[in-house]
This record gives sequence, C-alpha cells and structure tokens, in this order.
Amino acid sequence: MSVTALSSALAIVAYLLTALLLFRRLKRATTVAHARSWRLALAAGLALHVLTLSLHLSELHSFDFSLLSAVSLVACVMGLIVLALSLRASVGDLALLLLPFLTLSVVLHAVLPAPTRQPDTLSWQIGLHVLIAIAAYSALALAALKVILIAFHDRLLRNPRRLAQFGALPPLSEAERLLFELIAVGFALLTLTLLTGALFVENLLAQHLVHKTAFSVLAWLIFGGLLFGRYRYGWRGKRALRWTLLGMGSLALAFLGSKFVLEVLLGRV
Repeated sequence: MSVTALSSALAIVAYLLTALLLFRRLKRATTVAHARSWRLALAAGLALHVLTLSLHLSELHSFDFSLLSAVSLVACVMGLIVLALSLRASVGDLALLLLPFLTLSVVLHAVLPAPTRQPDTLSWQIGLHVLIAIAAYSALALAALKVILIAFHDRLLRNPRRLAQFGALPPLSEAERLLFELIAVGFALLTLTLLTGALFVENLLAQHLVHKTAFSVLAWLIFGGLLFGRYRYGWRGKRALRWTLLGMGSLALAFLGSKFVLEVLLGRV
C-alpha cells in the first residue's frame, strides 16, 4: 500500500470515529472530555486529509484543480473552518452533517483515476485567486449546511418529544448568528474572488470562465441582498433559508457545475 493510500484510509477511519463521537454527543449530554475527543478525532482526520492532498500534488509536480481534487480540497477547508469555529461555538451538529462529505471526498479522490495529463503551472496571481475562491465557496457551503440544520431545529421545536432526543443542539438564536457570520465572511471572500479575477484573469472566453463569472456575480448579488435584508429588515427563518440556498445553488453552478460539464461531459481536464 502506498503512503497516499495509507493516509487516505487513516483519514477515513478518523472521520468515521469523529462521526461516532459526535452522534453520541448529540443524542445525550456528555462531559467536557468527550466533547474534546471529537475535535481531536476531526483534527487527526483533517491532518491526514491535508497530507493526502499534499502527496497527490507532489506526485503530479503541479497544481491539480480537477473536479475531484477541487471537491476534496473544498471539503477539507470546510472541515478546517468547522474545527476553528468549535473553539468558540457549538458546531457539533454542523460537523456531523459535514462528515459524510469529507469521507466521500477522500474515498472518491483515492479510488477514481487522476487526471490524464499534468495541469498547467499557475502564476502566483491565479493561484491566489483560486485559493480565495475555494475559501469563499467553503464558507458559503457551510452556511448552506447551517441553514438546513436551522430548518431542522425549527421543526424539532414544534415536536418536544423528538427534540428531547437531541441533547446538544445549540440555541436557535446562536445558530442564526453563526449562519450570518459565515455568510458575511463568505461574501467578503467572494468579493475578493471577483476582484482578483477581474485583475488577474486575462481571457474569460479562452479559459471557459464566462458562465462561471456570471453565476458567481449572481451569487454575490444574492448573498449581498440577504445581508442587506438582515441588517435593514432583520430577515431570518424561511426567507434566510431560501436566499442562502438560492445563492449557494448559483455558486455551485459556477464552481462545480462548470467543472462537471468541462471534465465529465466534454472530456476536458
């Protein structure tokens, strides 16, 4: 077994252990030591995940922003954000919802074949633009997951018997505050993404970026409108859910939809 395969397998084991610890925590009250244990397991999984991505890049001797690598990288960044947030907020439910995506991203990246050719070397400007875009997508994707959890929590509040089965859900007000913090950070990063793209990308048509840019601008308008509505009118609840999912859908079409069309349907790397 290669080092890359071994690190992938160990990352999957660490993620499964994290899911088990989190599930136990959400079903009943746990001690501080138990609460700390899932963070340690998640940190181990993410460290192995980063190692796997690093080994993959070292084998290619270049950047790899193919569809599978992009999904794996985004999932990893989302996990790192959740781990950082866990130091000051209750995000066990968010981590539990994210773990299937983390695990699946490692499995697919390990099992499916690598790109048939080495990707082109990127300038530092384009590399910076791509990294900011990945950070923006990760933060806003977490916001989309959080809004789904808020909707689930809201339904549980109408059924006290079912709510009693979950002993560690954060208060709804705290969850909404975290949601809009994620949206605000993601919106700021998305703004930087569009600005760096305008400065550093030379030819949108030749690089097949017109549709990606259009959907990214649409997502920027949606999330900007949601933040304005929150600040000016106190938007929350179903309205925040619809706007967040609509914005994330547009961003998914920009970031992953274009890669799927180019790499899977058209066969371009």
